[in-house]
Amino acid sequence: MRAFGRTVDASGVGTRARGEGQLGVQPVSRHDVNQQYRLLFETMHFGFALHEIVCDAEGRPQDYRFLEVNRAFEELTGLRREDVIGRTAKEVLPGLESSWIERYGKVALTGLSDRFESYSAALGRFYEVTAYCPERGRFVTVFSDVTPRKEAERALRASEERYRLVVEHSPDGIAVYVDGEIVFANAAAAAILGYETPLELLGRRALDLVHPDWREVVMARMRRMAETGEPAPLLEEKLLRADGLAVEVEVQAVPFVYEGRPAVQVIVRDISARKEAERALRASEEQLRQSQKLEAVGRLAGGIAHDFNNLLTAVGGHAALMLADERLDPGLHPEVEEILAGVNRATTLTRQILAFSRRQPLRLRVFDLNEALSAMEGLLRRTLGEDVSLVIRYGTGLWPVEADPGQVEQIILNLAVNARDAMPNGGALTLETANVQLDEAYTGTHLEARPGPYVMLAVTDTGMGMTPEVRARAFEPFFTTKEEGKGTGLGLSTVYGIVKQSGGSIWVYSEPGRGTTFKIYLPRVEKGIDWCPARLEPTLAPARGGSEAILLVEDEPTVRTLVERVLAAQGYAVIAAASPAEALEILAAEPGPLDLLLTDVVLPGMSGWQFAQLLLERYPGLKVLYTSGYTENAIVHDGFLDLGIEFLEKPFTPDVLARRVREVLDA
Repeated sequence: MRAFGRTVDASGVGTRARGEGQLGVQPVSRHDVNQQYRLLFETMHFGFALHEIVCDAEGRPQDYRFLEVNRAFEELTGLRREDVIGRTAKEVLPGLESSWIERYGKVALTGLSDRFESYSAALGRFYEVTAYCPERGRFVTVFSDVTPRKEAERALRASEERYRLVVEHSPDGIAVYVDGEIVFANAAAAAILGYETPLELLGRRALDLVHPDWREVVMARMRRMAETGEPAPLLEEKLLRADGLAVEVEVQAVPFVYEGRPAVQVIVRDISARKEAERALRASEEQLRQSQKLEAVGRLAGGIAHDFNNLLTAVGGHAALMLADERLDPGLHPEVEEILAGVNRATTLTRQILAFSRRQPLRLRVFDLNEALSAMEGLLRRTLGEDVSLVIRYGTGLWPVEADPGQVEQIILNLAVNARDAMPNGGALTLETANVQLDEAYTGTHLEARPGPYVMLAVTDTGMGMTPEVRARAFEPFFTTKEEGKGTGLGLSTVYGIVKQSGGSIWVYSEPGRGTTFKIYLPRVEKGIDWCPARLEPTLAPARGGSEAILLVEDEPTVRTLVERVLAAQGYAVIAAASPAEALEILAAEPGPLDLLLTDVVLPGMSGWQFAQLLLERYPGLKVLYTSGYTENAIVHDGFLDLGIEFLEKPFTPDVLARRVREVLDA
């Protein structure tokens, strides 16, 4: 049998070495030999492992298998004995380099011992290894961990090389002074201080280069370093350039030995660029706070608009029915018309709130911004009046954009009105379009923008301009500099919301007395144009009625009563319910054909969309028309209506309701 490579005979007596019998040495029992080897094996500080080489069919080493390891092996490798015995190196260490296998294979197959130091990436350590062959096909490794020494050597070499590279190539100024006099300086130090070469600094007193306002502080630092031998803390101070001007720098001083003498190494960094970056960061943080503020107010405003739109639908709808009723006293018409006018103003206000809060449903179209702008030219001139001249510069080869054309027109009109109000004594308004590529330099200082190709719309007026304080709050809802009663403060916040919901960004440039420029960036799309102003539908005639069966599900009683009354007057057979559960009960009790589901999106128990999916299983040909005063729901995602969805936004008039119902039924 074998005891770690030593041959013993069957009686347990080890094969005698040359001369044993002559010296009269008593035979050692196999048990004693094994005990001695085992004790040495387990207590030695070196890692010990017995392996067998694994070769391919052509006899080339491919791997090796662990046969035995000692306790030191476990400590030096972090591998447990039970996890390695009987397994191959590649199984234990999948990332093992092939060089180890090749080296050990040579030992096992040639019998030549090897001694080397190498790094094991699989174990992340340096080892000093002695490998020898106890018999062909097997090898023993005795090794120690030399990682601390190797790392110390490597660190020393790296430190020396790093210091040399830092001194020669560092953008920071590096200088050394002994007894207060500069004895070394690099090129960067000379450049920071305005000298042509480092030689001009040699022999100068270090304190003479410090700005007078900082000399007492620096002298105290120098005394403390001399007393304690500790590095001086980082300090922002001012130095004097060769031309006598001050330069803001960041200085760190470290005592060390230079050519056998006590010295101080000073690292000087010009921090003017960093200071500028800090100012930009503060501005960016303010932009972020402003954006978060707008988002918070938008969520609140959107929630309020939901209930408000239901009220407007009921009030406006019933007022319209009253006005159309021949029984109404003609003398009451002006009062009812005032009610309708108030509802219209409130509707406009609510839609501004929804647009600002980015919860207005957008119907996307791909179009040319130049065409949309051209179609509005007449309206813009009438809006601006005779005192304001209008100039439009159309960009050539303009890329298409994907947005809601009606909302984009609202953006242009709002900015035009805002510009007109900023020019009470007249002036000029310039609208300009162009293709632009926003790079990281721009987006780095404009947080809400992203790099890429955009179509820009710039709106510039020659008005009174804005102070920095007003400019910072320009897009805040309900913020206005106009007289009380002259504005709602929602014009620019509406523009902001539409732009953001359309995936774009907006920025304002303004100074008091120098006018204002708004720049809007809408993303370029790689799609064909599918909309232009010439394709707008003409004014529709009053809607005709019908006799189809309509299931109305609306949880707001006043709206439900109004819609039921309007549709019944059109001849439809209306089944009205306050919830999906109630609607299902009615349908179970009175089964029959069903042509249209008219449902609010937000309902008790389940959403209108979920209820529609349930009914479509029972009525495969059922048409569905959704209504809502708030669009954060199942049929609108990221502000855009899902494809194929028919939607009627609240508030709506009886005439609009009747027309949309007919359109959906006829589709």
